[in-house]
Amino acid sequence: MVSDGTEFAVGDAERLFEEARRSTKAKHEKWEKYYSRRRRDVQITVNDWVLIATHPLSSETKKVVAKFK
Repeated sequence: MVSDGTEFAVGDAERLFEEARRSTKAKHEKWEKYYSRRRRDVQITVNDWVLIATHPLSSETKKVVAKFK
């Protein structure tokens, strides 16, 4: 019996997708650990006083010069 190779291609594709899923999940968990390293566990409840920044010091993140707005 001669095969055209489709059963191998399908199996390889499924194996590659599974490997990609595992790799992506591992990278996500790794970067989640780095992200959470410097974050505090903050619990805010009703009637807590919080500080809100109402005026940005700079719009550098937007890459806009103030005189050209």
